[in-house]
Amino acid sequence: MEKIKEINSLSDDDNRLSSGIQGLANLGKKEFRPEVARTFAERDRRISTIQTINSAEVLDYGGTEGVIVKNREDLKKIIEAPCLEACLDLYDKNIQTVNSSANAREIGDMAYIGINYDSLDNENRKILDLLVEEGIIEPFELSDNPKQRGGRNFGIKVPVFEDDSVGTISDRFMQIASKFQPQDVLYGKHDKVQLISDLANYHVDLFTDDENGESDVELTYEYALAKLSKHYGISNEEDLFESLYGYKYDEELDLYWENQELYNKHKQYRTVKRVNKEY
Repeated sequence: MEKIKEINSLSDDDNRLSSGIQGLANLGKKEFRPEVARTFAERDRRISTIQTINSAEVLDYGGTEGVIVKNREDLKKIIEAPCLEACLDLYDKNIQTVNSSANAREIGDMAYIGINYDSLDNENRKILDLLVEEGIIEPFELSDNPKQRGGRNFGIKVPVFEDDSVGTISDRFMQIASKFQPQDVLYGKHDKVQLISDLANYHVDLFTDDENGESDVELTYEYALAKLSKHYGISNEEDLFESLYGYKYDEELDLYWENQELYNKHKQYRTVKRVNKEY
């Protein structure tokens, strides 16, 4: 945790920032990192030339705020260049980013990356608490309702000045994002009983037997699954949700992942952790 405090010791020649983030404005350019800029020219671009990306026009499966991308490459398509390296860094650590913005509109204000608090494990929540305590991340309030817009999110914010480059802002974000540690995937998981219940509610007509829209049959998981499988012409549960939603069944956890990528990331993390423990 010692490294977290290093942010506060960075120089602040221009005196343009408040105490919590004062060093972040003056980081300047560091080594070239191809993840955030595929050429030196992109890293050197002025922030004034960066325009907003409408993710709904880029992804064909719902580019709305908080969308769970199907793969790492899709994340690159919807993140503006100054936020990209930090968002990829968090993604690789299995932490979900829900929104971001760093373009010409933020000049004189703050660029930001929104993070799903519930995607953090206990160790990363402790790191977050320290970052808030140090004034690096602004204090935030969490709603009791995970589905409420912004209710369970917090933000990483960095200042944006007119003469900033993509690389300068990217470095400011990375000074914060790099403090978080790799963890298991905690988001994008679906309980199979809840999935069946939701789908049964959507197809309520399948479960009404009389003219009054009522049924004497108890709506059990097995009964609902059999009815829905027959309706869709799909023989088993795994194929049902994979076909309808693209979900991936995890036999070990007995649940569904949002997509194959999250399933793979979870398995990879568990494998690496097990190997490290053995050695």
